[in-house]
Amino acid sequence: MRVQRQINSSPKGKALSTPAVIEFASGATAAALVAGVPAAARAVREVALAGVEECWLRIADKSPLPTSVRQEIARLAGTMPVRGLDGLAVLPGSGSAPCLLSDRPEDFIHRPLLAVEGEALVDAATIRAALASASGHNPALRFGAPDSLPARAPGRADVRRHYARAGRAIVAATAKSTDGIVSRSLNRPISQAISRALLRIPGIQPIHATMGTAAIGLMMFTALVALGSPVGLVLGALLFHAASVFDGVDGEIARATLRTSDRGAQIDTLIDAATNLAFIFGTVINLALRGRWLSASFGGAGLVMLTIGLTVLGGGARRRGAPISFDGLKQRFRASGRLGQWAVWLTMRDFLAAAAVVLFVAGLADEAIIGFSAIMTVWLVVILSTHARHSALGA
Repeated sequence: MRVQRQINSSPKGKALSTPAVIEFASGATAAALVAGVPAAARAVREVALAGVEECWLRIADKSPLPTSVRQEIARLAGTMPVRGLDGLAVLPGSGSAPCLLSDRPEDFIHRPLLAVEGEALVDAATIRAALASASGHNPALRFGAPDSLPARAPGRADVRRHYARAGRAIVAATAKSTDGIVSRSLNRPISQAISRALLRIPGIQPIHATMGTAAIGLMMFTALVALGSPVGLVLGALLFHAASVFDGVDGEIARATLRTSDRGAQIDTLIDAATNLAFIFGTVINLALRGRWLSASFGGAGLVMLTIGLTVLGGGARRRGAPISFDGLKQRFRASGRLGQWAVWLTMRDFLAAAAVVLFVAGLADEAIIGFSAIMTVWLVVILSTHARHSALGA
């Protein structure tokens, strides 16, 4: 399976007149989750992306599919009708449960069909190529009339292993090209392992992982403030790093299950910002509780500058009509060359969270918070000067 195409495919192109039949050996293999999505729904989506105008789903053992599986088929089928040669038919609908249709295979008795082995998870490009050449060079694709395409016999010992490999490949493809240096080497492998585990849970959605990040952030703030000690600082830093790692899970689940949305991205962005502010605020309170007033004052100043900078960046995104985002400055620095790219990497949360753990464990929390304030001073000056320059150009 060409996983990256599966994740990033554009809507299907021109419809093709040859109907497709997706055959599964059993309802169990059709309903089995592959990276959080039923195999039948993934197979239907690839057929739709290939441009097929209508599709029939055939289950060899005639097992009924659960409503949740039918809803996923409807979600990923787009506008392509999905019917059944053995009494099962699913109509895509927007938010409503799919409907059963009467089984009429005689409608296609004089038309050639492309039979697709569902468990093989054939990608859209391979299906389109087979339809264009009218030949099934791939063993999972066959052409013929309905009566010449017997349903596959149930049972395939390697299906589970094949699904597991496909699931791992799908999750691996969810990494982002903009990942920081710590994310690439440490955070992403851990978050993807968590995502693979969570995607085995039926009904898992990105918002569940987003709420998990928020919960870790709450525990972080509680540890920093309630303990009010060096131990609280170290525990808070560890939880801040854990939140940075877990923050990747919601995006991975969204991309793997084909549920990315602007609304979900905005919620994730706001929770990330709140977690960052809570870590600095909790650290300042911790230092103040222990009488480290100079460090706490520097931290408070850095917190104010961070808040002002995020407000300017978020407000700029809103004025452009874009979703709330704080990455506008990062994009400009990435485009400025290698030095700008390193500046972005060294100020990203993944690096700062890992650095906080090292510095707090080493007993250098005071130095860390003063250094943070210095970084925020430079960061805010750059943001305000860039904002002023763009405002002047816009005027």
